[in-house]
Amino acid sequence: MRGYIYRPEDLDAYASRRDERSSAAAERRSKAEIKRREAKERAAAGLPHKSDGKLTAADARAIRESRESINRLAQAYGVSKSTIRDIQIGRRWASAGGPMRMPSTLSKRWIPSDSEIEAVTEALSSRGAWSDAANAVGVSASTVQSWAARERRDIFDFAEAAARRVVSEERELFSRLIDARRQCKSWADAAGIVGISESKAGTLRLKFPERRSDCERAARNGRSFYERSVLQTAICKISTAKTWNNVAASMGLSAGTLMAIRRRHPDLDEKCRAARKSVKGWVTTGTLYVIKDGHGMIKVGRTANLDCRLQSLARGNSSGTLDVLFSAEVANVGDVEGNALRRLRPYRIHGEWFNVDSDKAVSIAKDEVKKSSDGVQTRIF
Repeated sequence: MRGYIYRPEDLDAYASRRDERSSAAAERRSKAEIKRREAKERAAAGLPHKSDGKLTAADARAIRESRESINRLAQAYGVSKSTIRDIQIGRRWASAGGPMRMPSTLSKRWIPSDSEIEAVTEALSSRGAWSDAANAVGVSASTVQSWAARERRDIFDFAEAAARRVVSEERELFSRLIDARRQCKSWADAAGIVGISESKAGTLRLKFPERRSDCERAARNGRSFYERSVLQTAICKISTAKTWNNVAASMGLSAGTLMAIRRRHPDLDEKCRAARKSVKGWVTTGTLYVIKDGHGMIKVGRTANLDCRLQSLARGNSSGTLDVLFSAEVANVGDVEGNALRRLRPYRIHGEWFNVDSDKAVSIAKDEVKKSSDGVQTRIF
């Protein structure tokens, strides 16, 4: 178990493995104690150690007096480096004489003071994370955890209970986050609603992968809720903004984005159309045109100045020729163009370019112009 929060099932599995390791460690300590006692008895009798039978008392004294490295001494005497180190610090051949070195304190077990125990307990109370306790006393997480498992089972159990409590709290927080996501357009907005950071929201989504399907459904619901809210707001704004471009700009959207949202919600799109038709004095006069290029492709569009539009299209068209098949000046050119483009959608290549018979395209354009009933004179050229 590393220094971070585990799920309850992970903690239960760890507790079982911990008990097995504890019993195995106790058995190893018992065997090691027996070996140390035998080694002391053999050393007192002047007999060589069982694991270094190649050495004599003179060899042990020479090893202690030597300034060579442990590696070279091990190679020279044909024993392990741990054997050389044990001889140097007097753990083996203590009766051989010679200068002994002080044993290193790094291998000693960590024994905390009362203040350190208090700091460990306080650190574990928040999340049950051993890394927090380790940072509080300046040792590794595994050191604190091993000490607690060995000496203070109450602190170890306290940490496990705190970890379970935190997991339970995070599950509840994640449920509230999913509920909030159903009514907003992004996880960042949902995180703001429940009062956490966006990164914390991402961490919760990764921590509970079993709820991925709930997250996906909440995201779909939230996107739909947001888009329908946008359309409801747009319906309210159209009476004062006069055009959908102005409505979209006032809401921080592009006109194309607003139209895409309308297409995904046909029921509200009908309400948008009805709201726009009820607006008086907002229609814009323009020219609806049908153009054919040298490749035989048809373009249907609208413009305020047909000559300037032809020049602009000619610069980006590789066919070299553009022929105007039909043009008409109408007051509500946006509606007329939109209706014509919807009827030509099956023949669309890209944008407003279509692979359709020229007569059919002109017929559709004329038909939509004639359908216009805005009370403004229409001139067909």
